[in-house]
Amino acid sequence: MVVPSTALTLLNPTYSIYLNKELNISEEYAGYIFSVSALSYTLICPFISYLLVKCSRRLIIFYGIFGNAIATIIIGNPKYLGIKNSVEL
Repeated sequence: MVVPSTALTLLNPTYSIYLNKELNISEEYAGYIFSVSALSYTLICPFISYLLVKCSRRLIIFYGIFGNAIATIIIGNPKYLGIKNSVEL
């Protein structure tokens, strides 16, 4: 769990460059995208903490890893999903 998190942390600085060069998104909007990510993490953490107390930890970890895998596939290369290489904000 630590290794994938570390890898994603190392890739975060390159996402803004990708958004700027490949998708023509300005630095300001790239900052908004990162802010939404941080805000959603801040709002969801207390809910996940409550679930960890009430539910099986293994089940929560499984869903977390599964969700992370899906998000990584979607972020990594949209060509596999037939998504056009542009985003309109």
